[in-house]
Amino acid sequence: MVMSMNNLKIFVEVVNNGNNITLTSQKLYISQPAVSKAIKNIETELNIQLFNRDKKTGLKLTPVGEQILFHTRSLLHEEEEIYQIANDENHLLGGTLRIASIPFHTYSLIGKSIKIFKQRFPYVNIKYDEVTTKQVKEKVSQYEVDLGMTVYPFDEFETIKLYDDSMIAFSKKNINIKEFDFSQLDTNVKVCQSGLEVIQPVLEDRNLFHIEQFEIYSSPMTVKVFVDEGLGIGIVSKSFIENIEDYHIYPVKPSISSDAAIIFNDYDNLTPAAKEFIKIIIETMKKRL
Repeated sequence: MVMSMNNLKIFVEVVNNGNNITLTSQKLYISQPAVSKAIKNIETELNIQLFNRDKKTGLKLTPVGEQILFHTRSLLHEEEEIYQIANDENHLLGGTLRIASIPFHTYSLIGKSIKIFKQRFPYVNIKYDEVTTKQVKEKVSQYEVDLGMTVYPFDEFETIKLYDDSMIAFSKKNINIKEFDFSQLDTNVKVCQSGLEVIQPVLEDRNLFHIEQFEIYSSPMTVKVFVDEGLGIGIVSKSFIENIEDYHIYPVKPSISSDAAIIFNDYDNLTPAAKEFIKIIIETMKKRL
């Protein structure tokens, strides 16, 4: 049995587009019947049902559909690796590099590294997703991306550690404290979603976490903007604040690690493009240190 890789790619695109056939057809520049036929062909060939279909709620993956999705993404990852290895042998690195990262890495590492990478390997297409720590891990585990950049804990993934980091409190005004004690928190503090995911388990372990005490934003840059305007205290990774002399910096109590690393499933199975990007990330790190 020889399965159509094109049908499998269309299947993955349908899922990536929220199980929406209309949106998928628009993005792939093919007709809706062609998308539906690709899905139907897979279902017929495997004698399974990938989606449950409901007029009100639309398409929803079946349990077996979820399993097929995982293995399809893994298969497409292997196909991409084969082409990249061939391109590398011919001294022409191409294909697609897929990266997911939490926001503060965008400002401190990703932007500079992608710029260098594109200069060296202009034929590689880069797809970059900026998401939460939980979503980074999900995307790596499901082979939606080649590499993830996140902070501790790193779970079961292989990692390349980038640097030791910690969470700090910062303010434009001197608030006359030696440390920011979460046990004495009586005011709302500003934090981004990825920062909260680092803070929450530590505070929960000590019965100090109260969600109503936090103003949560999508990005550490938003936290910085509000603090810059003198509108409160922010909690971010220390590495995010590039010019610490411009702020009053306070260690937090309890101390909270936010060690950063690149995560992936298996280094030996990474594409050549992914391995080259790791080299550039490490180069960028060394220049910062």
